[in-house]
Amino acid sequence: MNQEKTIALLLSTPCFEDFFVSGLGLTLESYLDHYRNDFSWYYCDMFLKYGWNPIIYIPSKTHSGIHRVDNGVQVRMLPLESWFQKVERVPIWRTKYGRYASQMLNTLSFKKQIIQAISQDNVDILYVQEYWYGRYDLLAKWFGKKGRPLIVGADHGGSKDDWLLWKKRKSFSKSDLLTSQTKLEVEEVRALGGRAVLLPNPVDVKFFSPAENSETGSKKNKTVITVGRFNNSQKRTTDLIEAFRYMDESWHLDIYGVGPDKVLLEETIRKFGLESKVTMKGFVSDRTQMRDSYRACTVFCLPSAHEGLPMVALEAMSCGCAVVVTDIRALENLVTNGVDGIKVRVGHPEELAQGIRKAHEEAPRLGAAARATIIEKHSADSFMENFVAALGL
Repeated sequence: MNQEKTIALLLSTPCFEDFFVSGLGLTLESYLDHYRNDFSWYYCDMFLKYGWNPIIYIPSKTHSGIHRVDNGVQVRMLPLESWFQKVERVPIWRTKYGRYASQMLNTLSFKKQIIQAISQDNVDILYVQEYWYGRYDLLAKWFGKKGRPLIVGADHGGSKDDWLLWKKRKSFSKSDLLTSQTKLEVEEVRALGGRAVLLPNPVDVKFFSPAENSETGSKKNKTVITVGRFNNSQKRTTDLIEAFRYMDESWHLDIYGVGPDKVLLEETIRKFGLESKVTMKGFVSDRTQMRDSYRACTVFCLPSAHEGLPMVALEAMSCGCAVVVTDIRALENLVTNGVDGIKVRVGHPEELAQGIRKAHEEAPRLGAAARATIIEKHSADSFMENFVAALGL
């Protein structure tokens, strides 16, 4: 297992500037210096511990070259061809066919750069975030079944388009491995001819742990936190805000994140007169600060309509939080209702409020069970053992 391999993790964002700069307010320097809040950094830390050499690949409009950060991870910016910045402004990209075409053109605009990078970096494994995206179809065509690099397509919450399944049959057949977060996803990928395995996200259980000398899940105050990008059609944070109409004045909600629907969330808080109960905490890039917030809260809540396997839920559970989540496919194997968390239906604020109160009442038991679930099913050791075996390394 400890045989050194170079693994490149290609992020799904069209470019660094659209997601990390415009979306999160980062610069290249701040991203390299202290941003560690997505799956790629967790994975890189894990790969380093097992003697592998991880590199994060990100397409970029303005940056190029390879950069080494303090913990030994490397980040390579793949410069996009200038022509893509012109064609991406075409309004047709807003249609479903246009979105797929845009993803393909975006990938074509860094074809030469990624081929050169894989050669220069001696990449053994190319790990591609989101196999349902159009980008993956081209990458599988270029690299699939060539012996080196091995190409691995990963499920991180992307949604499939049924009209594109014929494309997926081709790209999945060329893949060395496809990793899925749920059993149903594995079945769907296998039905399309893909070699899929169940390999849910891991979490650093040593770092994200309950506070020392404190009873797991026991909280003195009544603070609820939620963490996520402000994309309300997916995250449905407004449902959680509205749930606080049904909570008395002893409760408080802290919302962590950033995104395009910030104004909508602020308007919802004002609409229901919840300014004294709800606080927008902004984006937190410091993992220690986020861990402290998990440890200090009463309940962690995720009211999403759909997800991958959200790292924030894994982190919260690993810290011994009592969690309230929606009953969605991505969480079917993570939370067992009433055992290690509480599940409610999507889009029902009053049920969210009831679930939060129930989770608070049973916080010590639920928090301890949540921590046990993460240790048993989502440790780095378990992930690496299964990943290496699935690749036949």
